[in-house]
Amino acid sequence: MGSPSFILAQKLKALKGDLKKWNREEFGDLAFRKKSLWFELLGLDAISEVWNLSNEEQSRRIQIRGDIEYLTSLEEIFWRQKSCVLFVKEGDNNTHFFHRLANSHRRANQINKILKWIVLFMRMRWR
Repeated sequence: MGSPSFILAQKLKALKGDLKKWNREEFGDLAFRKKSLWFELLGLDAISEVWNLSNEEQSRRIQIRGDIEYLTSLEEIFWRQKSCVLFVKEGDNNTHFFHRLANSHRRANQINKILKWIVLFMRMRWR
């Protein structure tokens, strides 16, 4: 009960809670899951150095590698989306963030740095 804006605010709060719960259940802590899979993979690698792995252990090892690749891609997507959100939030309206980003791109793309790499490459080649 209340004004339409109050009702909308309450619905958005409820949605936020539901989305957080869904995120926790669906994805959980990606870094922790990836780390635990790495430890399991290292354990299987240590076992494989001592004796041959069974078919079940080999299939588990392949599955772990696939899971690690999947989690890595999820992390990459997460950070890419987060950077896009930050750019949209900060924008390019003459902000400190925009100038810092533009200056870093300008420094990275300078001809002087390219020329230094070419000179270094040529020196290494003539040795």
